[in-house]
Amino acid sequence: MNLHRSAVVILILSTLAAHPDQAGIEGGWRGSLVTGAGTELAVDLVVRTVGGGHAVYLAQGPWPNVNGARADSATIEGGRVRLAFERLGAVVEGTVADDVLTARWTQPGTDVPLRLSRYARPLPTPAEVERLSGAWAGTVEFDWATLEVALRFALNDIGELTGVIELRTYGGETEPANVDLSDGVRFFARPGYEVVGAVSGDAFIGEMHTPIAAAPLTLSKENAEPP
Repeated sequence: MNLHRSAVVILILSTLAAHPDQAGIEGGWRGSLVTGAGTELAVDLVVRTVGGGHAVYLAQGPWPNVNGARADSATIEGGRVRLAFERLGAVVEGTVADDVLTARWTQPGTDVPLRLSRYARPLPTPAEVERLSGAWAGTVEFDWATLEVALRFALNDIGELTGVIELRTYGGETEPANVDLSDGVRFFARPGYEVVGAVSGDAFIGEMHTPIAAAPLTLSKENAEPP
């Protein structure tokens, strides 16, 4: 399992009206943008069908504090894409052709190109959902304190698996964040938390990263059926 540290943000966008030529856009779109400072940021755009429309997620580089921001408007029609984020003051606008989305990311002081290519982004299997769903609890020992924590996994309304970190020592929890199952289990949560790991037997084993430190994590599933 690769425990390489990175940061991902999930932005939940509004549901889009259905349109016949939108059917081919569902799935994942991956690429990068280069900022004015020359920094390359990884980008994931995910489109899911929901009832008669779509839900779109933008997984965007190192901006964990905007996880969960909702777009005020989103349009995918006739090969053209426009996504507007009032909270960020940002707009993504471009066209889709031959499995490539060519667009620009604009916001005050920034106007940079964005090029994304289609990739296969499967939904979690029933077996993966059954194995992870519920709460996994225990302690995590940082240099400055031992904290009681729990990870809670569940499906959201578009069939994506989400993860929540319960910080039980402090009586709080993070917002639900999409879980990446491509290499073990990984998710990122505001403000700057990351969990990586995997289920091994009756335990969830991995690491928890915070903005200032990382520590090993071994958790047991709560309310598990006796063997």
